[in-house]
Formats: sequence, structure tokens, C-alpha cells
Amino acid sequence: MYIKNRSPFQYTIIVELANGSIGYVTDRKAYIEGNYEPISSRCAPGSGEILVEKALEILNKLKVK
Repeated sequence: MYIKNRSPFQYTIIVELANGSIGYVTDRKAYIEGNYEPISSRCAPGSGEILVEKALEILNKLKVK
């Protein structure tokens, strides 16, 4: 939802679990809370935030063109 709410486009669709899925990519808050997703994730804490920031960076570059 963070990406969709900050996207420069009127419509932004997030596709997950497609093709070469890497599994759960959670934010730092999820690691603190525990539960299944961060425990089974192959990504380090902070990976979710990095993914979101990079996605928004790419969306903003595409909008300028």
C-alpha cells in the first residue's frame, strides 16, 4: 500500500508471487513483531524498505519520461 499511495501514476498495480518469487520481503517492524513471515523470510531486516524506496524511485523516473 505504501508504494500505491506514493506512486506518481493514477493507477499502480503491485504484482507479487509471480515467476521467480523470493518469498516474503517484510519491513523492519515485522521482524520486531515476529510471526511466520519474517521468520521464514530469506531477506534481511530492512529489505522491505529498500525494495519500496527503489520501486518508487523507478516509478518516479518513468513518470518524468
